[in-house]
Amino acid sequence: MTGLENVDGIPLLSIRNISAQGINLNHVRYLSPDDHKKLEATQVHKGDVLVSLIMRPGIAAVYQSDEPANIDTHLARLRLTDKIDPAYLAFYLNSDVGQALIHSLSTGSIQPMLTLAALNDLPIMLPPRDEQKQIVSEAQRLTEEAGQLSKAAEDRLAEAQKLVGKLCQGAV
Repeated sequence: MTGLENVDGIPLLSIRNISAQGINLNHVRYLSPDDHKKLEATQVHKGDVLVSLIMRPGIAAVYQSDEPANIDTHLARLRLTDKIDPAYLAFYLNSDVGQALIHSLSTGSIQPMLTLAALNDLPIMLPPRDEQKQIVSEAQRLTEEAGQLSKAAEDRLAEAQKLVGKLCQGAV
């Protein structure tokens, strides 16, 4: 989770705070502690999986902070049993397979939407918990490697653009 500031109030997470890469607290609104207490049904806890219901239905991320937070009505909060690793479920929902299943259950052509009922009916491939952890470990490794490769590609592109600029100015 990124962007956590030391602000008075409890973060109110929305779909703009959720991505396949995790949860960010950039551009987040805050609730008063009193409002947070009143909105018990929208409170999130460490280990909850948050799922977007609109715009990018099914995009999921794990809430990994010990700090309290709430979600707005465009997110679903999944509290899991000990049979499902939260990171596994998030990777699964964000995968091509998960997104295809979610797309098949989404409604609306202009504004795609996933209902809670459809989310609850979503079939999930569920290997044993130890295997889930192995899958998560490998997926995290590959995700990190992909990020490093993307950064290296951006750096090389910037170098190429600078070189072309120098060539055009006759500096090379």
